Amino acid sequence: MLIKTELDKLLREEFEKRGFYLVGSGPIELAPMPAIFKNHAAAEKFLKLESQDYEYVAYKNINAVVGTDNQNIIKACLFIKIGSRKREINPIADLAMFYQERLYKCTCECRNFFFEIGYVRSSEELKDATKEIWQCAEQVVYHWQHVVRTLVMENRWPEEEFISDVKFLED
Repeated sequence: MLIKTELDKLLREEFEKRGFYLVGSGPIELAPMPAIFKNHAAAEKFLKLESQDYEYVAYKNINAVVGTDNQNIIKACLFIKIGSRKREINPIADLAMFYQERLYKCTCECRNFFFEIGYVRSSEELKDATKEIWQCAEQVVYHWQHVVRTLVMENRWPEEEFISDVKFLED
């Protein structure tokens, strides 16, 4: 129980320090809108779907400026999901980007986190165990930047990486 309380405190501090919004720290209706949405109702619906199976879901908006004129901005949202109740047991860093009404995702799973958490005996060991979460977040952002850079250079968007049509969110 002590580890759970310390983990909760550590994650909240880290999310706040890194500029993430922790879903559940207030009503979803008052959560800042992820940049990938055009209206608040769609954002609320998406956040409810993303957070319903996790203890912790935090997100942060990320923008990439493409080209030399600073006019073409690609928006994305980085999600960190921890404590799955139904899905994978390991935390994941999940970067979502909408482009032309389609959802593209880059994902990284923290494969060692729960193995290491089982052997934690102090606050310092807990901090070391959570480092993998931030490494996964860096990795997924790096992958996203690489994909965007490659697609811009090749003047195409990867239809084969199409994930799903999300028009239902704008009902």
